[in-house]
Amino acid sequence: MCKEKPIMFSGPMVEAILDGHKSQTRRINRKFEVGDILWVKEAYYIFGRYNKRRFERMSAFASLSQKEARYAVRETRPFSIAKDRKVVGWQKRNPRFMFKTYSRIRLEVTCARQESVQNIHYKDIIAEGLVSKDDSVSNLRADWMVLWDSLNGKKEGRAWDDNPLVNVTEFRLLEDKTCNEQK
Repeated sequence: MCKEKPIMFSGPMVEAILDGHKSQTRRINRKFEVGDILWVKEAYYIFGRYNKRRFERMSAFASLSQKEARYAVRETRPFSIAKDRKVVGWQKRNPRFMFKTYSRIRLEVTCARQESVQNIHYKDIIAEGLVSKDDSVSNLRADWMVLWDSLNGKKEGRAWDDNPLVNVTEFRLLEDKTCNEQK
């Protein structure tokens, strides 16, 4: 049985996936299994506006387009972004709030394992989507350490120097967005 699960990526990592440079990710709390289908959450825009509700601090988003989204990375259709949250238009949305119907990228998990974050190999850093500026292994590893700490180092026990156990997920980009039951 195919399990579909969400996974969030930043703009540069979405770009690396679409370019075919990223085929691996490391997460501390998220564990995926071989065969899982991951639908990618990314920065996107939906046509609508934010409504301030009475007696509430936060605004609620009112979507006026249930089937269509625009994306922050590699959007090919022209659209203009609303300048004000109260105006009806294409409003930027946080990837955390993306529904599966808006996701355009599906990944199939091909390998899943656990390892300490410092055990990462040079080839794995490249599979993570990092590009070496000067083909130096030591510089690439240093860049990876900085990236890891920028994403995870603020939480106790997750910094590079803490050497946490991570779930390594290898994946391939699927052309078809549906869950394929035939293996």
